[in-house]
Amino acid sequence: MRSTVLLSACAALALACGDASNITSNHWGGIGSGGDNGGADDSGTSSGSDSGSAADVSLPDGGSQTQSFQVMTDKTSYNVELRATVVVQVTIAPQGFTGTVNLAVTGLSTGVTGAFNPPSVSVSGTTGATSMLTLTTLESVLPATTPFTVTATSGASTANAAPSLVVMPQITIQIPTNVAAKAGTSGNPSTDAFGNYPIVINAPANLSTTNPIVVKFLNNDSSPHCIHASNATQGFPHDAVTNGVCNTLMQKGQFDQTAHNVNTKGSYLFYLHDEGDTTDGMVKVQ
Repeated sequence: MRSTVLLSACAALALACGDASNITSNHWGGIGSGGDNGGADDSGTSSGSDSGSAADVSLPDGGSQTQSFQVMTDKTSYNVELRATVVVQVTIAPQGFTGTVNLAVTGLSTGVTGAFNPPSVSVSGTTGATSMLTLTTLESVLPATTPFTVTATSGASTANAAPSLVVMPQITIQIPTNVAAKAGTSGNPSTDAFGNYPIVINAPANLSTTNPIVVKFLNNDSSPHCIHASNATQGFPHDAVTNGVCNTLMQKGQFDQTAHNVNTKGSYLFYLHDEGDTTDGMVKVQ
């Protein structure tokens, strides 16, 4: 009879207190529980798909306690231009786990690279750590939405997050500081002031007037400039000029006010109107 009472009391205690070894997603906002793949974010901010790996640790009474860690990203989706970078904040949240966690990224499109800073972090118990993943695109990356995987590993334990990278059909061409020093002559213009010549962009399948490739110009030079461009009917017009003089000029730190929205494949020449045809650039959409 005494044995039956003890068993009933233990059962009631377990129901009241729950299993102390099982830390649920409520313990870490935005993180799924140890076996969740693609858990929803309950923190109010976007996170990637979470998956925790657990290691069993022996207890003095012969039982076991599950220790694990989770990996999450600060967003589920990241937008980036062609020839640009975007930073992904990666957080490792331990659930009783202590140790060093190594980070890796896979699934990136050809022409997209990723680098962690730092590439490994140390966590302890409930004290997490953060690393910054910088994703860099080439101008030739095909604009598209692609999922990628962030993997956290420590020994045999692994956790994953699966956000997406949206490479937009958009590029910013920067006018460099002291661009006049890079100039050639009208007969032999320089072609190295704006990056690759030509700047090769792979066209998305839906390239059109309603889905163009947006080419923006940003002036980093101390002198104001305007763009002499070609193929206005295909979305790459010359900046407005009256009597040979530009109506508006990009001051330092400003974007060009003229919209350059390339709507078909082809080669698009440009140079600085105010400096004549001495520093050339070309956008080639293929």
